Amino acid sequence: MLSQPKILLVDDDSVSLRLLKEALEADGVYDIRTAVDGFDGMEQALAFRPALIISNKNMPRMDGLEFCRRVKI
Repeated sequence: MLSQPKILLVDDDSVSLRLLKEALEADGVYDIRTAVDGFDGMEQALAFRPALIISNKNMPRMDGLEFCRRVKI
């Protein structure tokens, strides 16, 4: 049995995060986790090891660009 592709969603807007998660879950194909900012996203990325990360650019504490720079390392 193949495992589901892992997706990490990172966004400080809870409505956007919920809508995107629900849209992706509708297919029942993906294993999805969420994070509310770049710091939380870093922890999730290290623990979850997603195949795809979708991140907002404008977030408090650590913006999406800095998050992407750090997660690439």
